[in-house]
Amino acid sequence: MDRHHDFDSAHIQQARFRLFGSGQRLSRRSIVLGPAILVRPAAGRGPWTVSISEDIPLDSLARRGEHHRMAAAIAVPADFRRRRFAVAGRPATAGSHGGGRPNLHRTIYGWALAYRFPDSTGPALVDPDDDVPDLPAFYESPAELIDRVTYLEARGIETRPIALLVHENDFIRDARGGAINRYFPSLTDPGSNPSD
Repeated sequence: MDRHHDFDSAHIQQARFRLFGSGQRLSRRSIVLGPAILVRPAAGRGPWTVSISEDIPLDSLARRGEHHRMAAAIAVPADFRRRRFAVAGRPATAGSHGGGRPNLHRTIYGWALAYRFPDSTGPALVDPDDDVPDLPAFYESPAELIDRVTYLEARGIETRPIALLVHENDFIRDARGGAINRYFPSLTDPGSNPSD
C-alpha cells in the first residue's frame, strides 16, 4: 500500500497547542495532518508504534492488552516541498478527525518524535519516556525537538513531530473531587482543556 497521501486531497487543519501547566501561556500554532495513534504492549517498556489514521478501533487495542495514546501528527516543511504528505502508517485523510473544525485548541504534554530508519519497512517508532512509563518520550521545548530532528535527519532517519495530547482519563479525583493528573500530580493547570 502506498505510504503517501496526495497533498491536493488532504484536508489539513490549523491547531493551537498549549503546554500542560502553562496556563494560557506558551500556546503555539501548528499545521496538523491528522490523528496519530501511538500503541505499545501493556507489558514491557519498549517503543511505541505510530499509525496516522483515525479508523483503528481503540477498544480492540485494550482487549489485546495494548496501551494507546491519541496524538496529532504535525506537518513539516518537506511535506509541502514534495507536495505530498508522508505518513507513518497507512494513508489517512488528514483532518477528518475533528469534525471539520478549521482551528483546534488542544492541551499537550509536549512533542513526541516519531522516527523510522532508512532501511525500515515497518511502522514509525516513538521512544518510551524514561520517567513516566505510560507515556511516550516528549519534549516540552520546541528548540529541543528541532535539535533532535536535525540530528536524526542528518543521518537519513525520517522523523515526524507528534503533539502528545492530554486526555480526560489522565486525571483522577482527589478526596474533595478535584482533578489530579495521574502522571504529574504536583502540577496544577487551571487552564487545562483535555482532549476527548
